[in-house]
Amino acid sequence: MDAEAAIRAVRDRYETGTAIADGDDFLRDLVAKHTEAEAKIGCGIDYLEARKNANNVCFWIIRTDGT
Repeated sequence: MDAEAAIRAVRDRYETGTAIADGDDFLRDLVAKHTEAEAKIGCGIDYLEARKNANNVCFWIIRTDGT
């Protein structure tokens, strides 16, 4: 399975507004490799959530300070 398929597989297991549990480590590793990781992580990741953004289901980072 390629990376995009693995990401979609995690995304498709969750309804919108649901905190990600299974696959969380995988997604955190991806965020850490992002070119803007420091800005995205900020004070720290509390959890990741599946949310609808326009017409897509995306991953949202919920930081330890609630942002």
